[in-house]
Amino acid sequence: MALERAGHSIRAFAALNLVAAAALAACTSAPSPSPGSAQTPTAIATQTAAPPSASATASATVSSTPAAQALIAFARSFPGPGECHISIFTVMPDGSGAAELTPGCNHAPAWSSDHQRMALSESGMGIPGEVHIDVLNADGSGRVEVTTGAVEDDSPSWSPDGKKIAFARRPIEGGENAGIYVMNADGTGQLKLTNDPANDHLQPAWSPDGSTIGYLLPLPGEGTPTDIYLMNADGANVRRLTDLSSVQSFAWSPDGARIALGVATCCVDSKSWISVMNADGSGLTQITNGQAPAGDPAWSPDGTMLAFVVATDVRSEIWLMNADGTNQHTLTSDPKARDAEPAWR
Repeated sequence: MALERAGHSIRAFAALNLVAAAALAACTSAPSPSPGSAQTPTAIATQTAAPPSASATASATVSSTPAAQALIAFARSFPGPGECHISIFTVMPDGSGAAELTPGCNHAPAWSSDHQRMALSESGMGIPGEVHIDVLNADGSGRVEVTTGAVEDDSPSWSPDGKKIAFARRPIEGGENAGIYVMNADGTGQLKLTNDPANDHLQPAWSPDGSTIGYLLPLPGEGTPTDIYLMNADGANVRRLTDLSSVQSFAWSPDGARIALGVATCCVDSKSWISVMNADGSGLTQITNGQAPAGDPAWSPDGTMLAFVVATDVRSEIWLMNADGTNQHTLTSDPKARDAEPAWR
């Protein structure tokens, strides 16, 4: 989708958040088909993925929790005038037990690897434009603001050992671009890993083995061409992973062997879809058909399923599918709300 280089917020770009789903639909040149129509996303195998290398899975631990028993958090936005109304909700994969976890103006939920804590971004509580990272217990209690100041802090991602959080930060004043930071889980020890004044660095995601942080790097050009870049957890050894110029979101599989990504073309006859590839960038396989805008993939703890967002010009919903793109179906649907940013626990 086209993004303004000057002044677009981190939230407007990262992970198809909240209004994200609507933005996907707005990027299309014609009205998007309803997710309930005959043109719903269907699996398309464009090529066979190569087997992952042994090194990709050596240090990652896959949860034994079956997908059917894993809770899913997501951000639900209630459009309307006045104050921001974006809550974090949770729901089971069968659609049962939907409940509001955090009211207010919250987004970008991220579970710690032990599933006992959540990090999220909260906005609207201080100076207009400020966005801070909060950490809370899995039941919503014990909430602590761990970043402060005149900044937009977004897209928190836990290190696999639960000791650190990576996030994207943009100072509100001064015109500085967004960079990737790492801090201790209590907010201390904040360290900037990227130093590129010409470009934004967005949506960090820690690899399951803890050795690598991936992020999105949008570059100047029509539609803001964007790809996945990788760096060591200390910021060294920066390298480009994809050469697609159209990546809008991505997520590591729990074993670290694969990456799911949301891809969107712009700006004429724009479409968006989910693809999966090996962690080294090979074996790219499209698994939704692009006819209904889809993005923001999130893996189940056991790696067998993906949650993702399907958007139209009037609403967005959380959908589920098998990791190969089969069995796509709606999980959430509220005609008065927009749902986005799924995160499995």
